[in-house]
Amino acid sequence: MRKFLNDGNTYVDEMLDGLCAANPDFYNRLGDSGRVMARAICPVVGKVGIVTGGGSGHLPVFHGYIGHGLLDACAVGNVFAGPRMHDCLAAMRAANGSAGVLQLYGNYGGDRMNFEMSKDLAELEGIEVTTVRLSDDVASAPPESRELRRGVAGMVYAFKIAGAKAEQRASLAEVTSVAKKAADACRSIGVALTPCIVPEVGNAAFEISDGEVEFGMGIHGEPGIWRGKMKSADELAAEMLDRLFFGTSHDPRRPGHTGTHPRAIFRQSYGVYGGCRAPGCTLLAQQWGTSAILFGVPFGAPTAKHASSY
Repeated sequence: MRKFLNDGNTYVDEMLDGLCAANPDFYNRLGDSGRVMARAICPVVGKVGIVTGGGSGHLPVFHGYIGHGLLDACAVGNVFAGPRMHDCLAAMRAANGSAGVLQLYGNYGGDRMNFEMSKDLAELEGIEVTTVRLSDDVASAPPESRELRRGVAGMVYAFKIAGAKAEQRASLAEVTSVAKKAADACRSIGVALTPCIVPEVGNAAFEISDGEVEFGMGIHGEPGIWRGKMKSADELAAEMLDRLFFGTSHDPRRPGHTGTHPRAIFRQSYGVYGGCRAPGCTLLAQQWGTSAILFGVPFGAPTAKHASSY
């Protein structure tokens, strides 16, 4: 795979340089390492601050969701590597408007360790901190071990819903509650056709043969549920939806089905095969009663309506 690149070891810092140069009205770059991105005007006094963080390579997550009605700051790690503990702490300091700070991030070991340590240090400084972790990847653990699942695309909903609630000047407990409700309601799954190449390494993260597909692979190349011969878009979309909704209140086969309607994101850069989008929409409408389809991750600040429904 060929790409325009200066040096893999400076890729992340050059990316952040470019984002700030192109969007000075949106971003403020902070921290002793320059690995904290925050709103241009931050903190917002009297508002709950929302902080996230994680490895680079998943754009627009994470810093693409900084802004009004969304996140206040994020700590940025190297590609597929968690952010430093000191950067997590700096992000919380930047977001602290004296109403408390919510940590809202994906369930990955390195992220969890550094955010937990930074939370302890922030509380010693008098900052009230709560935590919600996203664990929506259904391929990474069975339902009875949901707390072990990885956090993937579901965090986008949590960012928007918690961000909207915070803009209402809700309390830290209220913002945390809606963030947790949104996180608990999300499920994700991915399909991979080709490997990624981490800039610092320069080699493919894994190998997959032409004509093969890996079902349920994680966004960093974590092993999926099965690998085998390529299937049609209809077949892949059907299995994805079956695994996403199995055992939930949205499953029409489940006794006591509530009749509620799921929402769906079809997101190619998160590992979902782009060709599944149209068949997936058809299957959602015909078999699952879905009333809304979002093509790509939604941008823009949410209105208060997004939070009030939670």
